[in-house]
Amino acid sequence: MSRASLAELEAVATVARTGGFRAAARELGVSSSALSHAIAALEDRLHLRLFNRTTRSVSPTNAGEQFLAEVEPAVGAINHAVETVNSHRDKSAGSLRINSSVEQQGAFSPQSSWSLCVFIPRCRWTS
Repeated sequence: MSRASLAELEAVATVARTGGFRAAARELGVSSSALSHAIAALEDRLHLRLFNRTTRSVSPTNAGEQFLAEVEPAVGAINHAVETVNSHRDKSAGSLRINSSVEQQGAFSPQSSWSLCVFIPRCRWTS
């Protein structure tokens, strides 16, 4: 059996949460047909059905419910980890070294550079 991708696991969790392929496809930004085929392919690789499908509804099978109980927390944890790491991308951090002559050093004192630290919350001044 080949491994399931994160996209497939998110698809299964989204279909279960929304209760249908159309709503899940809209939320995931894919077509209903593509989503249905992706989940059918996963079911084929697993050799079991994850969802009972009728013309009007979709519900997890017993195996699907057990699968979801394991998958949903893991997908949530992975998405949280990605969001946490991405939050660092939007913040300035690191050291800024300013080399200057003795005559200019007064221009770069902590008092005169306070405004820089206002815009960069993790600013650290060393001399």
